[in-house]
Amino acid sequence: MQRILNMGLFLLFTVPVLAQDESVLEPTQAPPKDEVKGYIPPNDGQRFHKVLLIPYNPIMHLSDADVDIVEYSGLPLKKVHAIFRTELNASLNQGLKKIYPLKDLMFEDFEDEEEDLQKIYASLDYKMEKTNPSYLNEEAREAHQHPLLAKLTSITKKEETQPDVVNTDGIASDAYAKYPEKDQEYLASHFNNDEILPYLAQKYQTDLFVVINEIEIKTNYVSCLDLARKQYEREIRVHFTIFDKEGKPVRGDVAVTVFPSNSNDVGEITSNNYPLITDYIAKTIPQPHETVEEKKEAHNKMIMKFQKKQERQQSRLY
Repeated sequence: MQRILNMGLFLLFTVPVLAQDESVLEPTQAPPKDEVKGYIPPNDGQRFHKVLLIPYNPIMHLSDADVDIVEYSGLPLKKVHAIFRTELNASLNQGLKKIYPLKDLMFEDFEDEEEDLQKIYASLDYKMEKTNPSYLNEEAREAHQHPLLAKLTSITKKEETQPDVVNTDGIASDAYAKYPEKDQEYLASHFNNDEILPYLAQKYQTDLFVVINEIEIKTNYVSCLDLARKQYEREIRVHFTIFDKEGKPVRGDVAVTVFPSNSNDVGEITSNNYPLITDYIAKTIPQPHETVEEKKEAHNKMIMKFQKKQERQQSRLY
C-alpha cells in the first residue's frame, strides 16, 4: 500500500515537469507557405524572371469575317472562335518560353486555373489608348501608306517640322508605319482589383503578366485588291498589355497583319499571321538581361537622340 502511494506521489510531481520540459524543447515551426504574402523574386539585378500568359476572354473576339470563314470551314462559329484563340495562345506559348520560364493558364493543368481566369476577366477594365500600331508584314505596311496622304506630305514637307514617330521602347521600330488617325489606338486593359495580381504572383510564382486583351478581324472595304472578284484586305489586330506584379502596365500595343479576304481557311490564316504577331510580342516584352540600370541608360540615350534631332530641325528654321 505504501509503495503504491509513493508511486502516485512521484507521478503527480514529475509528469507536469516533463510536459513543461517537452514544450520548452519543442522546435519553433516555420509559418505555412500560404501565410507568406507576395512573390519575392531573386535578387539578381534582373527586372523580371517568369511570365504568366493570360489568353483573351472568348467574348473579346470581334470579327466581320465570321460568315465567310464559317461557310468555308463548315465548322460552327463557336468552334472557329475557339481555334483562333487556341492557336494564338499556342503560338505565344512557344515564342515567349524561349525568353522566360512561362506559366500558361490555357495549356497547363493548375488547380482552379479556370476559376482564376474568370477572376482575371472580372477584374479587367478596357479602354482605348493612343499607340503606334505595329504593322508586321509587307502587305500591312503597304496597305496603310495612303497615296494621297503621301503626296500631300511630300508637298508640305510636314515631316521636316515635326519629330518622327518614335517607338519609345526602341523595339521593332522598323515595323511601324503611318496610318489613318482613327487607327492610332489600341484596346488597353487595367485591373480594377488591387489584390488579383499579388494573388496570381504568389500562386504561380511569376512577376510579369502578358494579358491578351482582344483579337479583331476586320475587312478594309476601301482597299480593294481585286474589284472583279470582290477581294479586299483584312486585318488581324491583337491588342495586349504587359503588367508587372504590382499591376503597373509595362508595355501595351496592338500588332497588325494583313491577309486577303479570299483566304478563309482557319489553319492558313493562323499559320501565316500568328508567327509574326508572336515574334513582335516577344520583342516587345522586357528582356531578361534588361536590368533597371540598362533600361535607364537606354531611355537616356533615346532622349538625347530625340533632343539632338529637335535641335537640328530648329536650326533649319533660322
